[in-house]
Amino acid sequence: METSRTSGHLAASFFELTALKPAFMAFDMRGLKAKIVAAKLPALPQEYSSEWRSLVRSMLAADPQRRPSMREVLQSAVLAEAAERFRVKVAEAQEREKKEETLWERLRAEAAEARAQAAEKAAEAKAEAGKAGEGSPGATQKEKLPKVW
Repeated sequence: METSRTSGHLAASFFELTALKPAFMAFDMRGLKAKIVAAKLPALPQEYSSEWRSLVRSMLAADPQRRPSMREVLQSAVLAEAAERFRVKVAEAQEREKKEETLWERLRAEAAEARAQAAEKAAEAKAEAGKAGEGSPGATQKEKLPKVW
C-alpha cells in the first residue's frame, strides 16, 4: 500500500463532508470504479474557499501520482487555518462551559441560602404564632367554634 499519496477514502470523506453528499455514487463496484476513473466530480459548494475546494478536488485526482501526499495535505495552509479555527472554537466552548458551571454553582448556592432563610423565617413565624396563642382567651374560644364547612 502506498502511503506517500492521499488515501482515496480520506479524499472521499473530505468531499462528502464538504458537499454533504458522496463524490461518486453507483449501484455496484464496477460502476463506482468507472465513475472514479472518469473523475467527473460534482461541484463543491461555493460557500467554501477556493483553496479548500481545490485541495479536495486534487485529493480526488484520477491519477494517484497527481494527488497530494498526506504530508502536503497536512501542511496545506487551508487545513492549518481550519484546524486553528477549530482549536479556537473548542477553547471558546470550554471557556463558556467553565463560566456556565460557575454560574450554576453560584445559583445552587443562592438557592440553598434562600431555602435556609425561608425555613428560618417559617420557624420564627411558627414560634411567634405559638407565643401569641398561649395566653390569649380568643384562641380557646376559636377552637370551640363549630366548623362551617
